[in-house]
Amino acid sequence: MNDDWSAERPSNGFQLGEVMHIQADVSTGNHVALWLFVDSCVANLTPDRDSSPRYAVIDFSGCLVDGRSDDIPSAFISPRQDTLQFMVDVFRFAGD
Repeated sequence: MNDDWSAERPSNGFQLGEVMHIQADVSTGNHVALWLFVDSCVANLTPDRDSSPRYAVIDFSGCLVDGRSDDIPSAFISPRQDTLQFMVDVFRFAGD
């Protein structure tokens, strides 16, 4: 997403030091309100989620593990119901 969450970002290229704005949502349609939970989210070099190297952004049944360090600005954005937004500091896999 772009920096103000109003639309998808036109490019998927990022520079080190930037923050990725990631959004997942569920369409409720005529259904009663739904809550969206992201159990895990990994970053890797290929579409295969089990490939290596890989980096866990969300793990342990929905914990944003990337935001554990004080110098990393990763965070969930509120409110969270049918849309889940989170920010992740851009990084690069060593050697790739």
